Amino acid sequence: MNDSLTFRPSLLRHGLLRNPASGWMLYDDADKEVARADAYWEAMDEAARSHASIFYLRWRWAEAEPEEGRYAWKYDKNFQALIQGALDRGLRLAFRFYIASRDNSAQATPDYVRRAGAEGCMQKGADDTPLWSPYVDDPVFQEKFSAFVAAFAEEFDDPARVDFIDALGLGWWGEGHHINLKNPDNALPVYRWILDTYATRFHHTLLGIQYGTAFGWETDEEWAIRGEDYVVRRDGLGSFWFSDQERERVLDLYPRHPLFGERCYWGLVTHSVEQAKKDDTRFGHRFETWRDLDQVAVEDALAYHANTFDLRTIPDVKRFMTYPEVIEDFKSRGGYRLAPLDVSLEKPLQPGESTILKHTWTNLGVGVLPNHNRRWNHKYRPAFALIPEGADDPGDLVWIDDQAEPGDWLTDETHAHSFAFNLPDTLPPGPYRLCCAVLNTLDDGMPHLRLSTRTDRHGPWHVLDEVQVGG
Repeated sequence: MNDSLTFRPSLLRHGLLRNPASGWMLYDDADKEVARADAYWEAMDEAARSHASIFYLRWRWAEAEPEEGRYAWKYDKNFQALIQGALDRGLRLAFRFYIASRDNSAQATPDYVRRAGAEGCMQKGADDTPLWSPYVDDPVFQEKFSAFVAAFAEEFDDPARVDFIDALGLGWWGEGHHINLKNPDNALPVYRWILDTYATRFHHTLLGIQYGTAFGWETDEEWAIRGEDYVVRRDGLGSFWFSDQERERVLDLYPRHPLFGERCYWGLVTHSVEQAKKDDTRFGHRFETWRDLDQVAVEDALAYHANTFDLRTIPDVKRFMTYPEVIEDFKSRGGYRLAPLDVSLEKPLQPGESTILKHTWTNLGVGVLPNHNRRWNHKYRPAFALIPEGADDPGDLVWIDDQAEPGDWLTDETHAHSFAFNLPDTLPPGPYRLCCAVLNTLDDGMPHLRLSTRTDRHGPWHVLDEVQVGG
């Protein structure tokens, strides 16, 4: 038992902390065939259990709804097995569904949309095969896709399982550029339509926008990021594609609108490190091996406060696993890692009396808990508890500091708070464990947070030390 009234837990600066909206991501990036669940999870099992926090499924819309109303989450056993495999390994989910067929091995929009009368054109698929894509200002397309998003939201606007949704899906690869319009004057109305399609249906799950769309940075920020409170999705990290101007703007958006990052995928652009070295005017001088490309990307992610980053697909993961120190670097510093630095009591605890508890916190990661996002609605708050000797939970002996905002705790800063609480008159004297936590106060199925401390845990509670009540 600690005779002092100040408690300083040992910090955990390295290793996996699985918390919402933070950490490494595994992908089923189905530009060719979708992954077969058994083979996928056999190959990804170690990475999923030891390194990752999120499973991201990026599919053609046609795979998710091959026939009208026949949704993959209801009828596709492989889709169900992919999702269940992620959940069984403790991963949370993320999604993007895209509609343009460019560079794909199959048509990205379900053919029932074309047969219903949607107009479109042919685009160059994989191996130069022509594939149909709809005009996104076509009313039939918009009606059918809106219905799909509504059904998708009914199933997956579920923060208990889902971390975020890429809420755009237009343009090549769903990244918001090369928008397929019949009338170019319809660009901004289409942007408003797609934002409303997602934002009016997803009320509890984070939405993201692929920043730097064809609609322009200012429109992305005004309409999507600030207007609809989307997180910033940006690919191209670790490359010249992430321009100086974009870098400045991403830093300006932080911390209110965190970055969910993605590295430049040189594996699609070129299979040659030598070509990447030649092409990349920012980092090419550092590229000698694939490790160099991945290391530079992680450095970029850390420099721009990324909450999430991509281990990505099976071949990428196999490569990353040959230099685990690069994986550990983002795992230990990427995203957010909240920890109490010290907790102190104004005076010894006595039944029926009040006392003041002071607590100071830090964030050991470069990212930010997106607690200010309107879809999370400040749900996370620091809390303290007394667990009686021999018990595993505190029962009613819980006190929440609802004035302390962990969404304000930024990397390597210290944030001091205090509040008064009362002990019940009927509390039996004796030894108790004083504990702290960051709790999900909305009780919507999202987990309470894992703190970056080496302390013992009882559920969400991290034990600070034993204290005496009374006596």
